[in-house]
Amino acid sequence: MPSIYSGHVLVVGDITFKGVKALVREISYSENKLVTRLVVVLDPSLPSAEMKQLMQKYPDNLLYYCGSPMVKYDLRRMRLRNAAACFIFARAATGDVRNRLLFAYLASKFHSRDSTRSLWKPG
Repeated sequence: MPSIYSGHVLVVGDITFKGVKALVREISYSENKLVTRLVVVLDPSLPSAEMKQLMQKYPDNLLYYCGSPMVKYDLRRMRLRNAAACFIFARAATGDVRNRLLFAYLASKFHSRDSTRSLWKPG
């Protein structure tokens, strides 16, 4: 039996309700047919009230875990190596070096297992 973490989508970075909602809706529905794709959010903060409502609306498609993408153990818990994709949410106008460091770190972890995969960060 395959793991629920086989082909999931991991989301880290500057987590916002609007961003997660848009991603879950996009991934969950394709031409009005439900697609079995799991979105796993990893964030150091507890989920907001809005996020909890979203989790209730998509109980089979959205999981939220407290942790840091900079901690190896947390990335193992989220099964980064089994992820179909990893989205790094970042504020467009930020000059925050943490976002660049996070992107570089995750790209090296994700990319190291399969040279045919790559991550793309809108810029």
